[in-house]
Formats: sequence, C-alpha cells, structure tokens
Amino acid sequence: MIVTEYQGELFLLDSRFDAERDEYEDDFMVYALAESAAEMIEHDSWEHLASVGKLIGKVPTKTVSFDPTRRASISALVFEQLEPAS
Repeated sequence: MIVTEYQGELFLLDSRFDAERDEYEDDFMVYALAESAAEMIEHDSWEHLASVGKLIGKVPTKTVSFDPTRRASISALVFEQLEPAS
C-alpha cells in the first residue's frame, strides 16, 4: 500500500497479495481518499483504508517509478497512466 498526495488530494495505491499465486497483484488499484482519511493514515492500521476511499482506476505496478530511496515519493506519471475503474 502506498498513500500519496497529488494536486492537493490524497490517494491510496493498493496491490494485494494473492496467496494462490504467491505474488502480489499485477496492478495497483487507485483510490481517492477523503481528507478525513488523514487521521486514519496517521493513527490506525491501513488494512481497511481502501474501504474509505473511492476506486478511481488501476495502474500496472511495473509502471510505478519510485524515488531513489524508494520511500519519499513516486512519479506523477501514475496519474497519467491511470486506467479508469469499470
């Protein structure tokens, strides 16, 4: 799970672990989060964070570029590559 801010809004990128395949899913599901989710992000488990967001689309995990530390940021291209939710 990744929480990021883009253009002043919070987003969750979630790629669940598939136990049958013993791998993570190939796509991040992208959720728009309400400002009220900030409290949950700071103080609670992220396990159910997707349930308080609105699914807006998905993006292949292999296309998400991280900063060199892999901790501080991701490329904004994620939002340009976003496939709308169906």
